[in-house]
Amino acid sequence: MKQMLVRMALVAGLAGVGAARAEQVYVVEITDLQKKISREIKTSAELKELKKTIDDEARVFPKALELTKKEWETVDKGAPVEKPKPGEKIEKPLPPTPFPSSMLSPRKCQEKGGFTDRDKAQKRLDQLETAEADALAKDAKKKQGGGQMTDVEKNRQARAADRAAAAARAATALQAKIDDLLKNPPGAGGAATPAAAPAAAK
Repeated sequence: MKQMLVRMALVAGLAGVGAARAEQVYVVEITDLQKKISREIKTSAELKELKKTIDDEARVFPKALELTKKEWETVDKGAPVEKPKPGEKIEKPLPPTPFPSSMLSPRKCQEKGGFTDRDKAQKRLDQLETAEADALAKDAKKKQGGGQMTDVEKNRQARAADRAAAAARAATALQAKIDDLLKNPPGAGGAATPAAAPAAAK
């Protein structure tokens, strides 16, 4: 009887350990296609699924980037510019926006701590978010400098805004292309065709 009670206690203890592991949560830092960082709390299962998705996306990223760039350049060339009539002056068209390849990269994720208590995970997440917000505010204050911006600074800021807008547009198109390649991989379903051809010829 005593041995049975000991065994039951051990089983209960092991079950408790299993339950604790099942409740493990992680603070995860996710870097998107534009290299912007966000943070979330994920369970072990959610983190595993996220990592798998990101690995799958990284596999097709080079091809998706190539296709997105080609489409971008085709669209940005636009319609041919009409020749001006005699004596007519027309404004020189703006040059096409270059594809922002350097501002795009595959999504990534990084663990920033594992916890058995979701409240502790939330506390860690809040600490990271606060530290980032403080750093951004400090950087903005430093750039502002308390004075009026010069024309050069205004132009630089406008160019930066244009580049950011282009990166956002490119990232949206790139994500759509990645999703499309994952749903319809190149060559999927076509591998059996060459093998089937000789049989048909017979």
